[in-house]
Amino acid sequence: MKDKEKMPLSKWFENYWYYYKVHTIVIAVLLAVTGFLVYDTVTTKTPDAEISYFGGGYFSNTFAASLVETLTPYIDDVNHDKQKLLVFSPMAVGNKIESEEDLATLQKAQLMMAVGESYLYFLDKHIFETYQAQGMFIDISQYLGKSAPTYGFLVSDSKILRNLGVSEDMDVYVALRVLPKDNEKNKKSVAVHSNALKILQELAKNN
Repeated sequence: MKDKEKMPLSKWFENYWYYYKVHTIVIAVLLAVTGFLVYDTVTTKTPDAEISYFGGGYFSNTFAASLVETLTPYIDDVNHDKQKLLVFSPMAVGNKIESEEDLATLQKAQLMMAVGESYLYFLDKHIFETYQAQGMFIDISQYLGKSAPTYGFLVSDSKILRNLGVSEDMDVYVALRVLPKDNEKNKKSVAVHSNALKILQELAKNN
């Protein structure tokens, strides 16, 4: 006991580090990760609605900011955090798979389309047609004043989007994803889907 009491702090640390270095590093990493997750959970805000773009085109940051500013008033605060948050999430998805990165991106897009929280989409024509054939979109003919089933419309047909800078020759479609049956009893998912529908209706009014 006396030998331990007389041991210099530097020597004690040296011995401790020798025997418990791995344990200490693991604990430190776990604490750091836990702290980050807690911080991320506390500070990250969940959107009340999201618009996703899949395609090879480009939407500028200015367009994205204007789009959000223009459409946010039409959605509800489904998170009840006293603010409305609409986000625009573009993802570069090509029409060819030329690398593993392209494949990974396509798989991510497929996953988002199947189980993601985004229900309103801007899609390049070939992507829209692919997902439409899979039955991913709802019939929006009633919002467009059409009798025949319609599952999307060109962004250039929307006055709101044209005013925001969308060109007449842009071959991109607006479509609303079907609410998965597993989410039909989930109040949050239903509310987010309702917000997506409200945005689509506003875009369609000027169609």
